[in-house]
Amino acid sequence: MGKISGWCEFIGYIGSISLKFRNLRRIGEDEASLTASIEIAVARGIGCGEEEEKLRKLGEKKTMKRLSTVQDLADGLMALADIRDGKGRPKPQTMKRRLLIEAHCCFFKNKIILIIREGP
Repeated sequence: MGKISGWCEFIGYIGSISLKFRNLRRIGEDEASLTASIEIAVARGIGCGEEEEKLRKLGEKKTMKRLSTVQDLADGLMALADIRDGKGRPKPQTMKRRLLIEAHCCFFKNKIILIIREGP
């Protein structure tokens, strides 16, 4: 039963990571489009405050999405370790690495949220 649960969890993480990569690609395309429109506005001497704000928010969204992808990758590796071990217990070194990655990602997520609330 533990292996079936591990496989289901692992497949779920693969799906989640692939969707996040697709979203990251879309965000990158939106950033490129906004950057081009900002460059055009600057060349014409038109104000582009709204576009710059949207670009800043897209950058924050991209960072959050990347951190979330790293977390899912760490969790997926834990699920893979569960599948390979077969006993449902992760090895201590694997668990320590995962917890360090989780702590790192949570720190930066909270830092970004704090910056968003207080402003640049």
